[in-house]
Amino acid sequence: MTDSVDAPTGGVASDTTVLIVEDEADLADTYSVWLRQDDYDVETAYGGDEALAALDPRIDVVVLDRRMPNIPGDAVLRKARERDGSYQISMLTAVEPDENVLDLPFDEYLTKPIDRSTMVETVECLAHRRTLDEELQELFRLASKHSALEPRDGEVIEQARRQLQERIERKKAAIGDRMDELEDPVEQFAVVENPESPRF
Repeated sequence: MTDSVDAPTGGVASDTTVLIVEDEADLADTYSVWLRQDDYDVETAYGGDEALAALDPRIDVVVLDRRMPNIPGDAVLRKARERDGSYQISMLTAVEPDENVLDLPFDEYLTKPIDRSTMVETVECLAHRRTLDEELQELFRLASKHSALEPRDGEVIEQARRQLQERIERKKAAIGDRMDELEDPVEQFAVVENPESPRF
């Protein structure tokens, strides 16, 4: 069952509904409190089954633990992408990213532990990205994957980064000057211009 927290009306945050998916109840509840303090409407699922039951068009942003019993976060992520909702999904996990992230359709990848400001800024960025068209959203997905892999070493990781960089450049060329016309209220576009730069 999910725990729903109603936020006050008014403002960007109150127009955004966030689903926290985390099997450690204390962490899930802490994340929910952080976001509620910024006026987000928050629902909490304590496992993969609950997450899939809670996913519907009301949800805008999902913060998804990757390592969970029964249904892992990777499986929840793939099933979420099969649905009609235009969710922005951030993986939030203690699992360090590897080359396998190339095939995962997430929008952001954050590694625990995480603080309140990073959580709030991530959700704010994802809520804004949700308003962009699919090509721009895909560009951010690619750049976020590249950035997630940046701290890692090894030949396989380096090859994955090169593949991502090539895809980023092709996507930027296809989009052209459209990004120059967009507002960037939270300076999130830096990850596209320089995927190696620290995020948040």
